[in-house]
Amino acid sequence: MTAEIAYLRIHKAEPDGFIGFRDAAMGPATYRLHLHNVLRSIEKAMKFGWLAFDTFDPDEYEYYEKVENGDLNWIIPTKVLSFCGPHNKSVVENGYPYHAPEVYFDYFRTHNISTIIRLNKRMYDAKRFLDAGFEHVDLFFVDGSVPSDEIVERFINVVDSAKGGVAVHCKAGLGRTGTLIACWLMKEYGVTAAESIAWLRICRPGSVIGPQQEFLIEKQPWCWAMGSKPASTHLSQLTNKLQNMIDKECGEKNDGKPSQGDHLLVQKAKSQRTIISHAKFTSPTTPVKPLSTSGNTSARRSLRSYGDVSIPPPPISRITVSATTSTASNRPLTKCKSTRRLATIRSKPYACSGVKVNLPASVYELRPRNNNKTYSVFRFTDPAKELAPNSVALIGISARRNLSEF
Repeated sequence: MTAEIAYLRIHKAEPDGFIGFRDAAMGPATYRLHLHNVLRSIEKAMKFGWLAFDTFDPDEYEYYEKVENGDLNWIIPTKVLSFCGPHNKSVVENGYPYHAPEVYFDYFRTHNISTIIRLNKRMYDAKRFLDAGFEHVDLFFVDGSVPSDEIVERFINVVDSAKGGVAVHCKAGLGRTGTLIACWLMKEYGVTAAESIAWLRICRPGSVIGPQQEFLIEKQPWCWAMGSKPASTHLSQLTNKLQNMIDKECGEKNDGKPSQGDHLLVQKAKSQRTIISHAKFTSPTTPVKPLSTSGNTSARRSLRSYGDVSIPPPPISRITVSATTSTASNRPLTKCKSTRRLATIRSKPYACSGVKVNLPASVYELRPRNNNKTYSVFRFTDPAKELAPNSVALIGISARRNLSEF
């Protein structure tokens, strides 16, 4: 079934038209995607092999999308991954848990990620990725803005030249990240700007924001034209011309004002209802959290205490699982090829199963039954003796006599 036929069938449910698909910006919408564009993006995804319903694992998708589990999404499987920018150390800010680079190492290695592209200012030392065997490239441009042609060209060359998959991030992994990935999609697959935006928002909701939408529409012919150009295979030659500008601009001053990325991260944490302390935390190793291996995508998914993590105990009425491992999910898992394939390699970017939460007994035990409580025993009393002194005047002498004989 084509996207056109699918739309004609869906259109019957809403003859007056569907609401446009707007961006995640706080201000008024400047551009709205049509439902037809979304359907066409799915059609292209199936055509190019980005999506196969018989192998897609919804448990895998929903798990890693959560902010406490890495906040990452595959845009093009095995090739392009979008994720939130790591921090110098694992920390919670405004309810959003950031992760140190080490948190992602095992997952990236397992899934053949070879290159990390950073688009925001330096929140961590790139040497930590380099020492772990990854390539790292900086392509900074201001939060909420659009990239220069030079940055777009270099991004495309880096993705095309990467030995494995590419993990791209900015502050939130939404605006700047989605914009450059969309440029690569248009160049590589010849999709339209609207289709690339739609696919990005399906994979990672909130991608491409504000003026970045109009930028992609304007750059669509230019990106298509780049599709016929051979990609550069010398990554080292790409690092010289722009590096001085990056070093200069990466001195972006932290004036204390929240950026667009900060607002997006707060909203994402709220939308997922993350129950997590606002206090900062870090591990003694800053932190190296090994990724556990499990074939069960719905078990052991609670954030575990690590180092100085402080997690407020949930209400007793919400406790339904063991304090150390979660086995409450009885929902059958998706028995697809993807699940079986990942049964031995799936890794989770947080504490391994050996780390246990030491909760006090008062937190997870049921309330003890109060055996010392005394109960009042009903005793029958003479109703005639309990009547008020003026009852004779109220109910009469005969009634008083009858009650006395009872």
